Amino acid sequence: MTSLSLPRWEPESLEGGAMVELSHGSTWYRTSGHPLASADSIVIFFHGVSWFSFSFDGLAPVAADLVPGATVVVFDGYGRGRSATPDDVNYTPELFADQARELLEAIGAWGKPVHVIGHSLGGGNAAHFAAAHTDVVASVVLLTPAGVATNIPFLGKLLTLPFLGWAVMSLAGRALLLDNLHKKRCRDDFNAADDMPELIDAIVERMEWCIAEKPGWVMAFHNTMCHYPMSGAAAPYRALQAAGIKTTVVLAGADYVMDIPECQRLIVSWAPSAAVVVLDGASHSIHMEDEDRVVAVLRDHFA
Repeated sequence: MTSLSLPRWEPESLEGGAMVELSHGSTWYRTSGHPLASADSIVIFFHGVSWFSFSFDGLAPVAADLVPGATVVVFDGYGRGRSATPDDVNYTPELFADQARELLEAIGAWGKPVHVIGHSLGGGNAAHFAAAHTDVVASVVLLTPAGVATNIPFLGKLLTLPFLGWAVMSLAGRALLLDNLHKKRCRDDFNAADDMPELIDAIVERMEWCIAEKPGWVMAFHNTMCHYPMSGAAAPYRALQAAGIKTTVVLAGADYVMDIPECQRLIVSWAPSAAVVVLDGASHSIHMEDEDRVVAVLRDHFA
């Protein structure tokens, strides 16, 4: 079980990070590890569909230790956390990949070798980013990545129906999502959610703010669900295979969000050289609930 604890949520605080203006608005980011000016490489994290950079508060410091000389970068994707929520874009893998590239350019990190780590939707974003920039990407780690074989629940399918889904989300999306948040309390992400009340309370506190108070969050979430390829996104994996980029995919044996056997089959067919690791009994947010086992995989990856 995780030992991660999160500080009290204060949206006005930058929590040691900074804001930078990019093509589609302001982006919150934070660096750690080796000073950027003399860094040998970069490790950048991509978070999931609704949770934002706080989900890497435990793993980012570990990455700084595992990759000597690297600057670690975490950031909030558009529509999430403290970053801007543009209303004139579709929330696609390309949008988030471009945001990451622009961020690295803006802070003077572009051109250094980049190690990419992504979780869930961020795994899909990380794969797309890496496939688009094989000239600078040194390695890729995908944790329970979206874009392979994702199980979409009935309500999710209903809410993404043309016209009907938009209407429901516009009128009642905030209430529906808050109700779902309070009823499930992260049980889709953690097997032992009921045994981690303090961590779950901290996550719920952050997500309540996003859903109820962050302007545009609900419709950005809906747009993502409508325009993001949750399954069958073979092209990035094939590009990583063709470029010979070291890739490790970590799947969770008790992940109800994904079809694990199908994920294994597809990834092996798309990228035969990728290392696919299945952690038995693990849940979707594997890096938070089973941090020790994920760290062991990362240690092997970066060895």
